Amino acid sequence: MHIITFDTHFGILWAGCPRQHRGNCAVLLYRFTGEKEVDLMSTFVPEAFRGQGVAALLSQAAMDFLVEDDLKAHVSCWYIKKYIEDNPLRRYERRVIA
Repeated sequence: MHIITFDTHFGILWAGCPRQHRGNCAVLLYRFTGEKEVDLMSTFVPEAFRGQGVAALLSQAAMDFLVEDDLKAHVSCWYIKKYIEDNPLRRYERRVIA
């Protein structure tokens, strides 16, 4: 099981990494572009964790973050775009700025 940790100061979601081991972690980077808007910029999953659904878990956490905090998002990351297409939930689609 992977635990998602938010670092809102730096705009990072970490998957399953204690603070002291964050050099080898899966991450999703985002930044605020307005008061209620973010850009979901990129995901990175180390090779050891690839193919285990970690990027999808990060993408889901990011989309749930948008819903919970009533935010809209530009999606720059190709993987997150694919995640939204593969998981066409109305609550997610309404959060994406075209």
